[in-house]
Amino acid sequence: MNLSRQRPGFSLAETLIALVIFMLAIGVLGEAANSALTSINTLTINEGQERDLTFVRDQILTITDTDTLSTGGSAPTPSAGTATWTADYTATQVADLFVVNATISLPGGDGVAAQTVPETLYLLRTPWSQAQDRSTLLQSAHDNLQKYRQTQQWP
Repeated sequence: MNLSRQRPGFSLAETLIALVIFMLAIGVLGEAANSALTSINTLTINEGQERDLTFVRDQILTITDTDTLSTGGSAPTPSAGTATWTADYTATQVADLFVVNATISLPGGDGVAAQTVPETLYLLRTPWSQAQDRSTLLQSAHDNLQKYRQTQQWP
């Protein structure tokens, strides 16, 4: 009988190498998981801010008279608290179309910095038009259309 027979298995060096490789893999996976969680948190914050901006935009779009629009206002938002806004409007070269330049200020909180966002909205509002300006723009559009029709070659 041979008593010096070796038992099958791994040596100490092989075990240590496997352990080091395993620890490196855990480190890489842990860093990837941390990056994913950070990205999800950032997206959640940005989604909340965008939802709040959309809510304030909707409040501005519902205003029908120019005095209320020019005064500005505030609106409670779903997640940021109360947002404030100011706005001014100008007429365009299209009848009843107005450009509204608004500045929306969202308060900070819960690790989110306060934010001020400029917005440009185009609104079609017939009541805002001055009768003389509206008729001038409509006449100009009619004249341009007539001129275009005269220069076109019709089959």
